[in-house]
Amino acid sequence: MKPAALCLLILALGLTACAGGDHATDRQRSARPPRPRPETPARPAAEPRPVGIRHATTRAVWVDAWGSGFESEASCDRLIDWCLERGLNTIIVQMRRTGDAFYPSAIEPRGRIAGLATSDDFDPLDYLVREARDRHGLRLEAWLVANRLWQSDASPAASEPTHLLQAHPDWLLIDREGKSRSSGPEAASYLDPALPEVRAHLARVAADLARRYRVDAIHLDYIRYPDRDWGYGKASLERFRRDRGRVDFPAVGDPDFIAWRTHQVELTVAEIRAALRLASPACELGAAVVVWGDAPAGDFSSSAGCRSAFQDWPAWCRKGLLDLVYPMHYRRQDEPGQAAAFRDWLAVLASLDRGRARLVIGLGGYLNEPAGLGAQIEAVDRLRDADGYALFSYRHPRR
Repeated sequence: MKPAALCLLILALGLTACAGGDHATDRQRSARPPRPRPETPARPAAEPRPVGIRHATTRAVWVDAWGSGFESEASCDRLIDWCLERGLNTIIVQMRRTGDAFYPSAIEPRGRIAGLATSDDFDPLDYLVREARDRHGLRLEAWLVANRLWQSDASPAASEPTHLLQAHPDWLLIDREGKSRSSGPEAASYLDPALPEVRAHLARVAADLARRYRVDAIHLDYIRYPDRDWGYGKASLERFRRDRGRVDFPAVGDPDFIAWRTHQVELTVAEIRAALRLASPACELGAAVVVWGDAPAGDFSSSAGCRSAFQDWPAWCRKGLLDLVYPMHYRRQDEPGQAAAFRDWLAVLASLDRGRARLVIGLGGYLNEPAGLGAQIEAVDRLRDADGYALFSYRHPRR
């Protein structure tokens, strides 16, 4: 085993602390001297390193906004310590979860974490820029959930600005039965990427954040359709018919309709890319992308992600729209079928023409015991064309 692979395996075996839990983290912190931290007025004025610096190997973690992670200075400090102790060098922190903002914003309402007391006076993104990025040299990516807008059965609370679900119900994605909310355990409402107003709004959110905060990258998520049953809103169908010279009601599997919806998602990425170049030229653009189903035997367009989510992310890479791409390759290593799918997809991912975009493999820590996760990290380490890996997630780093 190569030394680097051995180190990564040891890292996986060490992911046993409860990332978001105060009790396990406090026990961990009490076992060593506290990280010295100066008073705020005396913080060292470190020279900010350039935005977009590339690490030789990315070792990242996703930090979501569904529980404890960055709601206070203390929780941010625990996050930073946790990453440093495990040799991670990149934090992907969720700043837009469901049409909200976990930082001060004049565009979208302030996000809330259920069950946690938070203060609007605390700006976690500013704190992480100063402490994680500038002080400790960690790469910092601002994670924005793009098209998924709302998940709760209850309506958003009254806010200023008004939540998009209430301010622009005409922007919602509609399925072929006329519904604006999906069903099942992850029922949600989505924005319609075929609407120019939606694309402009998402580009504005990303550009505003990149202009105001010295983050290394904007990290897009849910930059896709939920599945192929969606895209049947009145305005979207009118645009499709006008663009394609049609008058009918397209079937979900209509190749022309699939290609058109795929183009709408690409237009969204392109508009965000253009807005970032104007707002903060050095800020990179990345995306978490799906690798659903079996690895395609031929062209990537035959993959389930392309056919159902209309997410042709290799094309985005080839066209220079992305600087790095994070395939969410979440498979259980202790189940033979999923372990085989993990190997098959790795081979496909390594073979894809991505232009100059870097490839970071997303691993489902929450699905695997330490030994299984270690094996997956080793496999990524051996992959010549991969730039590293990202763990999902900080709150659930292992099964």
